[in-house]
Amino acid sequence: MEEDYSINNLTCLQTDRPLPLATEPSLPFVFVGDEAFGLNEHLMRPYPSRNTSGEHRIFNCRLSRARRLVECTFGILSNKWRILHSSMLVLPETAIEIVKSCCVLHNFVRRRDGYMFEDSLTCDMDDVEQVAAVGGRCTGIAVRDSFSAYFSSTGALPWLNKTVQE
Repeated sequence: MEEDYSINNLTCLQTDRPLPLATEPSLPFVFVGDEAFGLNEHLMRPYPSRNTSGEHRIFNCRLSRARRLVECTFGILSNKWRILHSSMLVLPETAIEIVKSCCVLHNFVRRRDGYMFEDSLTCDMDDVEQVAAVGGRCTGIAVRDSFSAYFSSTGALPWLNKTVQE
């Protein structure tokens, strides 16, 4: 039996739930992406740059920060485990096990040897003000709008919102 590893078969994700400090609405767990990805209920991408409101710029900035965190984390992991430097010519199930194994081994080595600053040097963080801007689609718009409203109200980071609004 062949597995479906598409974004439409996300049985591994937890059920929808409200964001911290909010009671409604319940939002799905999502993956973060850039303009190369299509907007989907479980895959967020930035708002288009043309005519973006302050709320949309805040969402784009928060999404960009999340993407950079993931990219830096993967950079640190791949710096230690060279198998992650190129395409894996294995079945998807095997690739999943390889990535999980790298994560477990990374955590084991960090506990054993402690944190080594040199391991984190592959990450290049841009300025906080950097905002990614891209186009969207009709699916997932309500989810993205809900995240956007949350980031501008209950889940706001006043220091970031001030920077983005300027």
